[in-house]
Amino acid sequence: MTLYDLLKRGERLHADRPAVLFGDEVLTYHKLREQADAVASSLLELGIQKGDKVGVWLPNSGRFLSLYFGITAVGATMVPLNTRYRAHEVSYILRNSEARALFMVPSFLKMDYREMLAEVRPQLEGLQHVVAVDAEDSSDDVGLSWREFVAGSRHCDPEEQRAEDEDVALILYTSGTTGQPKGVMLTHRNLATNARVTGEVMEVTPEDRYFVPLPLFHSFGLVLGCLTPLTFGSSIVLQDVFDAREALELMEKHRCTMNFGVPTMFMLELEEMRKSSYHLSLRSGMMGGAPCPIEVVKGVRQEMGCNVCIGYGITETSPLISLTRYHDDDVQRAESVGRPLPGVEVRIVDDQWRTLPDGEIGEIAIRGNVMKGYYRMPEATREAVDDQGWYYSGDLGKMDAQGYLYITGRKKDMIVVGGFNVYPREIEEVLFTHPGVQNVAVIGVPDPRLGEAVKACIVPRGQVSKEDIREFCRQRMANFKVPTYVEFMDSFPMTASGKIQKYKLREQHDPSQ
Repeated sequence: MTLYDLLKRGERLHADRPAVLFGDEVLTYHKLREQADAVASSLLELGIQKGDKVGVWLPNSGRFLSLYFGITAVGATMVPLNTRYRAHEVSYILRNSEARALFMVPSFLKMDYREMLAEVRPQLEGLQHVVAVDAEDSSDDVGLSWREFVAGSRHCDPEEQRAEDEDVALILYTSGTTGQPKGVMLTHRNLATNARVTGEVMEVTPEDRYFVPLPLFHSFGLVLGCLTPLTFGSSIVLQDVFDAREALELMEKHRCTMNFGVPTMFMLELEEMRKSSYHLSLRSGMMGGAPCPIEVVKGVRQEMGCNVCIGYGITETSPLISLTRYHDDDVQRAESVGRPLPGVEVRIVDDQWRTLPDGEIGEIAIRGNVMKGYYRMPEATREAVDDQGWYYSGDLGKMDAQGYLYITGRKKDMIVVGGFNVYPREIEEVLFTHPGVQNVAVIGVPDPRLGEAVKACIVPRGQVSKEDIREFCRQRMANFKVPTYVEFMDSFPMTASGKIQKYKLREQHDPSQ
């Protein structure tokens, strides 16, 4: 089943039921399918062909989902861009993905997208069409307005070009340890299967209403937060920028039954609930993206009435791998990430990829619903996925005799900041271009709200301040990558072979500095 097939089935069964609620906008399943058709036929009118890549640089909205289904309906591939990206990050992804078209808003979160695009447009030779989504009339130098774009929807039928279930529907970029983001190719089958199986485990019904503050450019929000409910005829309540008070007001107003988010979001919601009175209708939800303290699990279940499930997922696995079940106790939810989904195999392996016994720590390997590969990176794909279909995650963990999976660390040096993946090498490469930086090592350190925070340990060259370093980063990368902590050092602890001992830097971290 393709994504468009899934939407058409939803319309057939639930035509007048709300599919998406955002602000004052209500999209029924019928209206969402109509808008997706308008997008699909307009893309064909522009000359977008099956296999072409289309960038989407938007915050959460109903229009984002119209684009999602419309782009993939014609067999094109959607490339979502993080709304916090800066110009050089956008340029790399649009060039690497070979995007022929881009949908964008003029600005978001006080960032001028028009200005950033204008800065890098000369580097984007393959980018032929830009559509200003929030512009109803002719836009200035950006490209087509939305009205001009959908005017083409009268002239051709999206049925002319249909996707197949093994076609690539999404390329989601995830930063790599080399500093260059990798484009994860996920097929229609990958996405539809993960959405369906997740919904079956969580016993989703058409009566459910999902609250989704997660960004739709991320697999957690787009697949688990949106595609799963749409597979089962449920409704989605979107929030574009997370705010705990507004989140609780929306959940109360729309009688949401499911709450999705990273632990930080749940923690802030709990704090807000303890200040004011809210009448929630929650029955469940999903928490993932970072470790979850047991106090938060207890609070969510007891104070919010939400029998929350804890999930573990990776973009390369479409994304959900394992999930706690409704009968699991608070300790199991806080310490483990549940059991693998039906159809997903998990094993723990040593450095030679040999399976380890229960209870032993090793690398987590996954088979079942794994990505098609990294776009234009065949060598990286071969390193990550073996010829038997096992994906080697770089995460460290163990399994118990009952099949529960426990995450114990990361083989790769990734930092998870409030649910966002951050790779130290990417930040280090930017900081090495600062004239006041002689050497740098970026590490993750504990943070009570975000799970982890970024810390830059720097051997300086000449006079440079901590704020200079942060401002340098703010101008060149997404805000969640900007170091919360900056420490200047005379030298780093090193191994005999000359490698920086990052674990010693973590041990030496003083949060009061």
